Amino acid sequence: MIVGIDLGTTNSAIAYINAYGKPEIIHNREGGRTTPSVILFEGNETVIIGEEAKNNSVLDPFNTIDFIKSEMGNPQYKFISGDIAFSPEELSSLILKKLIEDAEEVLNTKIEKAVVTVPAYFNDAQRKATQDSGKLIGIDIVKIINEPTAAALAYGLLHNSDPQNILVYDLGGGTFDATIVKVNGKEVIVQATDGIRDLGGRDFDDKIIEYAIKVFNEKHGIDLMDIDYVKELQELRRRGENLKKALSTRVESQLYISCKGIREAITITRDQFNEMIKPLYNRTEIIVQDVLHQANLSPKDIDKILLVGGSTRIPLISEGLKEAFGITPSKEVNPDEVVALGAAIQGSILEDGIKEIKDSKLIIKDVSSHSIGVISIDSKSGDKINSIILNRNSPLPAKSRRSFYTIEDNQEAIKLQITEGELEEIDYITIIGEFEIKLPAKLKRDTQVDIEMILDENQIIHVFTSIPQISGFFEEVHIERESNLKSEELEKKKDIVSKIEID
Repeated sequence: MIVGIDLGTTNSAIAYINAYGKPEIIHNREGGRTTPSVILFEGNETVIIGEEAKNNSVLDPFNTIDFIKSEMGNPQYKFISGDIAFSPEELSSLILKKLIEDAEEVLNTKIEKAVVTVPAYFNDAQRKATQDSGKLIGIDIVKIINEPTAAALAYGLLHNSDPQNILVYDLGGGTFDATIVKVNGKEVIVQATDGIRDLGGRDFDDKIIEYAIKVFNEKHGIDLMDIDYVKELQELRRRGENLKKALSTRVESQLYISCKGIREAITITRDQFNEMIKPLYNRTEIIVQDVLHQANLSPKDIDKILLVGGSTRIPLISEGLKEAFGITPSKEVNPDEVVALGAAIQGSILEDGIKEIKDSKLIIKDVSSHSIGVISIDSKSGDKINSIILNRNSPLPAKSRRSFYTIEDNQEAIKLQITEGELEEIDYITIIGEFEIKLPAKLKRDTQVDIEMILDENQIIHVFTSIPQISGFFEEVHIERESNLKSEELEKKKDIVSKIEID
């Protein structure tokens, strides 16, 4: 069995294909259909994960960690518990461990493989960090797929319909993705995708909290951002999140603050909240317009808007999208569960070896999330620049070629640095592979060298180098993304994680 996992910023979910060939959420041991992605350390060898950890975070904020997804792929980040420094991969692996153990208990079967979803904008390091999280607990993450693709996949299976252009608007706890997908019966074709790595429900909470802190400080002269009020701030954050949720169904609600014997009730209306978060929504609208442009579509070409992620329950989101597109966003799928369901469908496809499930043939066509290129020398400035060969949103498998030229007579080799990123400036891109190509002797300066790249459906980059004027010169390299962790480091972390019990 290959399960599907939505490893979310604020909540995670796990699903499988049941005996009737339908994707189904697996509830956790507490009976919940989603699990808060919150970890509470009780010493170095016991953790609490989920709702209880979230509720107790107010009492023990220094031993509680959440929003770890935003740090995936960041080698500098460490969470200290006792005498152990935990990396994002280790922390994420504990959440995976909780999901897997609960699912095994419910299904009464061993789970060894999973498809895990990530935001569409996740780069190579972040995707590899996610795979490493699985390795740390002995789970083979057989495929990483983009969250909007998973959502569209679930919709395509569950709603056999006429051809439609669908906007998947995915706004979670800490991330945002916008994806244009063409669904034609059981054919799911991703046309364009983009996102923002640091925008989600947490940012909406922050707007409420900033307002409440300002009001409380003006009235009582107490700044809750002071280090002395960590627990009060943690409690305020919890209440701010609850108020945000309340304003999805009510026109106003109250936020209670307790500090130093003072109890203050602050009333916030939905209109006030909308005013606070409108600039954040506007940022998502810019991304939406960009993916429309990338897909060569206009708002009138969109037949349906799928809302994914808990933050899409905020009324301003639906209202803004309705105004922009002239259609009411669909509520046909559960925004908290649809991504995990889609991941389970992808897992079943891989497991069966054929693209069939529930007696329906599925065809999935995704796009490249980032541009791929090489470092070259600008002929005018002499500076190193990023030369893109495969553009972002190229349908997979993608293929493209560019010509470059040697920079001196008798040049012996080319150092190829494979890049990921959209900008020319090399400070803003990631080098994901390096190798050297030996050149034939006695080449003249400005000899043409062609570099062709193929990015296959498994995200493996194939690089082909040729010199048109020299018949028979041909070099081929395949770049399969390596783990962020060295084997020794992986085994050491595996040992640490294996000793941690989830209470």
